[in-house]
Amino acid sequence: MLLKCRRFRPDFPISQLVLFFLFLSICFAGIWRNWGRDTFIALPGLLLLTGRTFEARANILAFAATLRHGLIPNLLAEGKMPRYNCRDAVWFWLVAIIRYTEKVKDGESILGESVLRLYPTDEVEYGEQTKTEPLSATMFEALSRHFLGIDFRERNAGHRIDEHMRDEGFNVKAYIDGHSGLIFGGNRWNCGTWMDKMGSSERAGNRGEPATPRDGAAVELQGLALCVARGLDRLCRDGAFPYNGMKGESSFLSWSDWAAKIQHSFEQHFFVDDNCQSEFVHRRPIVKDSFGASLAFADFQLRPNFCIALNASPDILSPEKAWAALEIAGEVLAKNAPYGICTLDPKDWAYNGNYDNDDDGTNRISAKGWNYHQGPEWLWVAACYMSAKLKVASLLLHKSGDSSAWLSAVGEIRQRLFALEQCLNRSDWASLPELTNHAGAFCAHSCPAQAWSVGCVMETLDTLEAMEKEGMNLEGRQSDRRANDSPIKH
Repeated sequence: MLLKCRRFRPDFPISQLVLFFLFLSICFAGIWRNWGRDTFIALPGLLLLTGRTFEARANILAFAATLRHGLIPNLLAEGKMPRYNCRDAVWFWLVAIIRYTEKVKDGESILGESVLRLYPTDEVEYGEQTKTEPLSATMFEALSRHFLGIDFRERNAGHRIDEHMRDEGFNVKAYIDGHSGLIFGGNRWNCGTWMDKMGSSERAGNRGEPATPRDGAAVELQGLALCVARGLDRLCRDGAFPYNGMKGESSFLSWSDWAAKIQHSFEQHFFVDDNCQSEFVHRRPIVKDSFGASLAFADFQLRPNFCIALNASPDILSPEKAWAALEIAGEVLAKNAPYGICTLDPKDWAYNGNYDNDDDGTNRISAKGWNYHQGPEWLWVAACYMSAKLKVASLLLHKSGDSSAWLSAVGEIRQRLFALEQCLNRSDWASLPELTNHAGAFCAHSCPAQAWSVGCVMETLDTLEAMEKEGMNLEGRQSDRRANDSPIKH
């Protein structure tokens, strides 16, 4: 509809179409179905790979209009009462912009597109004041606020906006650590990443307690941030992004230096090998789910979130260490999950692979669906696992010439994609679901047609096609070189 509108009135200002887009998305979907995080996880696959660049641009600019506190809202709520309680949507938004500049012809021009800011300051209410600025300025504000430190209390904190959350959960914190370059935030009583299930069972005793607070430095944010830092460094050197770094009260961090800090810090703080002596280590080698969580054991829980980081920045770890961690994830989290990937190690005390949001029992682990991200098998993260495995295997192939990891990855991913094709063919919606229960069983409480499931699988298909061409070419060159080096001449 937006595309037809643009064709009918090509002279119509893009800023007005963006506001119209916000209105349409609410009318057709309802406020409980318009999520900032989901939008930008799905956008590269659903809109960029399919050539729907106008819609991609409209989404990016529409959410840019709602930036406040340096964050993008997850719950949009018509843009009038959005909640700024998630720490990750802004990073998926920034990565989507970087991808746009990479995938779209003249994509860098989006950085100069006008953004009509609905909240030009943190204090202003909806409709009181607006400001127009280029998208690059909005992006820079988001990053600068993180570098200076974001720390505020949600508006209307209390039961009016969340009937279950404890008072401390309404305090929002997010920041870039200047020393390590890592992204930190959150607290014990809120859940600011995609694993955002808040307990709601009085009977079972989990009401007001997040199942997965993931405070500290959540692993996926580091890979997303590294992707952003590198992208901005490239755009800045090309003259497309007018800012060369972030300024603190008495410090400055260039994009390239920030990227180097993240790269250096990640392996040090996230990779668990034989040298790690923590009492909470259960498996190794793995990549931690977080660093510096208030619940120390949570750092060491085996989850697939590191695959999101590797998908965004496959070389954030050495390829050998990344591959070793992916192999553990494949064996423990993916092997018995035909469509998705387990969101928690099945041997973890908190694991329950069957999601039932109507469960009103006394089992704290599962009551009122508290285990939403504690075992059920999510498809979008499985796609990140597949894409990450292909990218890391390709790095190994380039580095060592050994094709064993590459052939293993391609074989596994093809098998998983075939299973997803069967799932798609059986779907009444001709789509892919949000999640499945244990071992791929149908989940009645899962969305049957999930945008980010489809979008991320489309990215995996694109990655496989590109990597297969590259891998076959590399294998061919190496085979020719080995033949030329052979002492036997024909």
